[in-house]
Amino acid sequence: SIIEHIQAYEAAEFTVSFSVFLLPSTIEGWKSLIYKGSSAQEMTPAIMWWPKDTRLHVRVSTEKLQNEGLDSIGAIPLKKWTQITITYSGKLLQLYINGLLDSQVILQGNIIVKENNKFELN
Repeated sequence: SIIEHIQAYEAAEFTVSFSVFLLPSTIEGWKSLIYKGSSAQEMTPAIMWWPKDTRLHVRVSTEKLQNEGLDSIGAIPLKKWTQITITYSGKLLQLYINGLLDSQVILQGNIIVKENNKFELN
């Protein structure tokens, strides 16, 4: 699915929260879950699965680096509903799994949100 850009997406702070029911996959390589951008240099936010496990790879583009973010410590279980929440405030990016803080990072730069980019949900 693709969600068109609206001005509300240009906020300096955001929270993305959703539930997933992860099934086994035979797809090799990185698997995109949510992506907002039109190129690899525009990732605010991008949420992907690691190639060989079910950990999350959360990325944003900032004024300093086009690819900053964090990786989950915990793996997302298969065949079980799991709540994922990502928050960004100031320069702090945090990932919560089932309401518990999994990982966090202080970004080197402020996030960049491009006006013409669309959300792609896989």
